[in-house]
Amino acid sequence: MSSSSLLLRAVGISLLAGWVASALPAAALPVDVYADGSTDFGFDPADVANAISMGADDPTEVGPLDDGMPWLTITTPEGILGVKGKNELSPTRGTSTWTLHIAENAPEDALQDFALVILGHDPNDPISKYQTENVGLTVDTELPWLFVTPEGTSSPVYVAYLLGDLVAGEDYEIPIEYVLAQKPKKTKNQLGEKVFTFPRYSYAIVSIPVPEPSTLALLALCAASLGFAARRTR
Repeated sequence: MSSSSLLLRAVGISLLAGWVASALPAAALPVDVYADGSTDFGFDPADVANAISMGADDPTEVGPLDDGMPWLTITTPEGILGVKGKNELSPTRGTSTWTLHIAENAPEDALQDFALVILGHDPNDPISKYQTENVGLTVDTELPWLFVTPEGTSSPVYVAYLLGDLVAGEDYEIPIEYVLAQKPKKTKNQLGEKVFTFPRYSYAIVSIPVPEPSTLALLALCAASLGFAARRTR
């Protein structure tokens, strides 16, 4: 292979590496967002702004939310292991999983481009001592987590988890990282371990089309360009 060919391939590989680096999404960062204590639902605008400054997208405008789904139920563990805290500087944290049960009679159109929207702290939370402004979640700055807001408004802003197309009769799981800026209600499980009861949240659903993965298309284009350059030097 001639020196000019080697040089061209080196330049092509260098360009490809640069294109790949620019195409890849930024690494997801965990951010804490607390419920907006000034309203019934939504998350604190200051926390949302902070998440955006760390790389999260601006809130996506969505259509009407459906909060009356007889075919959808969510179950969570009764007691959750975690780390006890007392305020925002040192919050209580716990890791859990929400299981979404989709009934057999769920309407197919409601299961397309499915996103679960967490509206905020449930005003009917049975643990009355949990103050709304202290109730939060740790979410990622990248998909499948995203912020959403009703069309035509700038507030309130909710947290959503994008699941895509679902199937009636199936179960789905969502990883949940609780954060609570006050002392939690605690008890013990059957193993004698100290566990916490975290706040209850209100939720709804909405349809959000899953973004097409543009990175693969760009990688294919770069690879084709590099191959074409190599063939031209033969």
